[in-house]
Amino acid sequence: MRGIINRIWKFIKQIGLYGILFFITVYLIAVVNVYKIADYVINDQKVNNEWSAEGGDRIETIYLTFFGGREEFVNSNGGIRRLLGQREMNNVVKLDNNYLATTMQYRSDDVLKEYADSIVAFDRYLKSKGIPLIYASTPYTVSKYDTQLPEGKADYGNNNIDRLLGFLTEGEVEVLDFRETMKQDGIDQYELMYKTDHHWTTEAGFYAFQKLADRFEKLLDFEISDELKNLDNYDRRTYQNSFLGSRGQRVGKLYTGNDDFELFVPKFDTLVEKDGIKGTMPELAYDQKWLSENQYNGQFLYDYVLGGSLANYKNLLATNDKKLLIITDSMGKAVNPYLILSFKEVMTVSNHDTMNLKREVIEQFDPDVVLLLYYPGQLEDNSDAFKFGINFEES
Repeated sequence: MRGIINRIWKFIKQIGLYGILFFITVYLIAVVNVYKIADYVINDQKVNNEWSAEGGDRIETIYLTFFGGREEFVNSNGGIRRLLGQREMNNVVKLDNNYLATTMQYRSDDVLKEYADSIVAFDRYLKSKGIPLIYASTPYTVSKYDTQLPEGKADYGNNNIDRLLGFLTEGEVEVLDFRETMKQDGIDQYELMYKTDHHWTTEAGFYAFQKLADRFEKLLDFEISDELKNLDNYDRRTYQNSFLGSRGQRVGKLYTGNDDFELFVPKFDTLVEKDGIKGTMPELAYDQKWLSENQYNGQFLYDYVLGGSLANYKNLLATNDKKLLIITDSMGKAVNPYLILSFKEVMTVSNHDTMNLKREVIEQFDPDVVLLLYYPGQLEDNSDAFKFGINFEES
């Protein structure tokens, strides 16, 4: 016993006072982390950050979620890497223009053809009911026409999209490719994307709405009010340097800086209904409390503020009787607020919930048009976004 005590005392003298303080600090951090982990596991206490404990390897992600001082460590690491000119960190690639991207692997033709065949079958079913379908592909962070990738870095995101859209076109599905419309309109795609996030900006969402409105009007032979389609009729609220997207969270705010976040609020009257509750579109579709200085922490503003738009809505001031079924991922959050005001009713189905899109659901809602609005990142192997819960063989 005395030998053990002597060895411990010798070790303490060797590491000195600063060494002792270091071990005490590590111990305290570990205690705090264990407390937070226990609160999460026992009480189901939810935490939202890019290292979410709901995904990935459970033990690793739980610890990363609650690691004390995690943000400070990540920020410091990112700041040093920026000074050293390093272009990759935590699976995030910094493009030449300072935007952050996560590159995509090549998807085989077999995988993409399977997804396309599912959409083609869905489209044929809808056509048998007299319902048109549009597949709208959002831009990918890495531009097809100006990749800005570091030398030697490969990415197959746009290649995957091109081949999927080719299969859909062969299957006579109506396609809307926002990469191409932006190029035709002379728009720099990067100006409509966040530099720290994979989402497009709220202004891009309005641009997409305008393009969709033109397509809807031609397909359904009706008019969407010019008042809705003119951005001058909206109050632009800008929150400067306020948003650190999911990719920015992985590398820290010192690596490339924050984004501005904008919200467009109608200057004209709106009245909608969601889940039996009536209110204006901004009241029900936007959660603006996250934009007050004492609420937002720069993370997940896009999801928190716009998330309420992905729901089922009735437009109580509608000037038409048209109904829209939209199947979308989070990119739809920037577009739905304006679609809600363009149709009498909008039903939203998440890309995570397509298997619950049964035949009876569609026939009961009886939409005039169906929109699939997806981010190219959905083109992962075994993606559920393209699996629809409809038996197309039924009569």
